[in-house]
Formats: sequence, structure tokens, C-alpha cells
Amino acid sequence: MFRQILKGYSQILNSILKVLALLAICALVGIALVYPLWYFATKLPQTYTLCVTAIACLLFLIWLILKIRSAGLKNSLIFFTKFLIISSTVLGFVFLVFAGKRLFTIFEIIFAFFLYGFVSFIFKPSQKTKDFSENDSL
Repeated sequence: MFRQILKGYSQILNSILKVLALLAICALVGIALVYPLWYFATKLPQTYTLCVTAIACLLFLIWLILKIRSAGLKNSLIFFTKFLIISSTVLGFVFLVFAGKRLFTIFEIIFAFFLYGFVSFIFKPSQKTKDFSENDSL
């Protein structure tokens, strides 16, 4: 019985030590990553901004290439065309409202609605098949 009590307390102590070790490792890794970035950002802010922007653009470009490769060029172009229509409509709406030309926003939204519908219904995304056994027309 005394042995089981000691075993239970040793398991609790072991769990507490594992949690403390994990917290210490997370804190050390956090300090090791954050401190150099903070130091770089405070001493050379323009260079830091340039480096972070370049890394973000590079990661976005890699993500974009992987998405285009997996979805196909036609599907990706359709998606980016729709995205461009929506984002330009929102930006144009905000610009026109701030410029005081609120009446033109109605025409812009109607035009964007028809343009988006044209792109959505005329250009259909293609279905990629994994192998020829899924294609019944062959």
C-alpha cells in the first residue's frame, strides 16, 4: 500500500516536472526567436521591414505556386479573377464614398455584380480527375 502511494506521488511529480520542462523549453525557444527579431527591429527598422516583407512575399509566392499546381491553371485564374473583381469593387466603393461620389457606387456595384456573374457562369472551373478509371467517357 505504501508502495502504491509512493508510485502515485512519483507519477504526479513526474507530470509536474514534464510540464515545467515544457514551459522552460517554450520560454527559451521564444526568447531565442523573439530577442534577435526585436533587436533587429529596433536597431535597423528599415532593413527589418524589408527582410520581413521579402520573406512574407516569398512564402506567399510559394503558397501560390503550390495552389496553382494542385488546382490547375484554369481554376486558379478563375478564382483570382473573381477575387480581383470583389477586391477592386470594395476598394472602389470605399474610394468613391470618401471622394463624395456616392451615386457612382450604385453603378459600380451593379457593374461588378454583372461582371462577377459573367465570370462565374461563362468560365466554369474544370474538374480534375485522379486517374482514367474515374472518367466514364473513355
